[in-house]
Amino acid sequence: MTPMEKADTEIVIVSQDNYIVFQPLLPEVISGSVQLKHVITPIRRLRKRAKLYTREVESIDLANRTVRLSPGPSPRR
Repeated sequence: MTPMEKADTEIVIVSQDNYIVFQPLLPEVISGSVQLKHVITPIRRLRKRAKLYTREVESIDLANRTVRLSPGPSPRR
């Protein structure tokens, strides 16, 4: 991918949650050797260029290249 193509590329993430849990460390959280805040990472911090929508996907229309999301604070199509 050329730098020009990278600049024109839009990355969109749709997730019900705005965080990622690093599963392999959960036993350490339970035992108390690691704090919970060290296991959870905000998605926005991982992908700063991406737009994040914390909603559910209602439908995907491949022919028109559109995705319909469930309503949120500011409903969009």
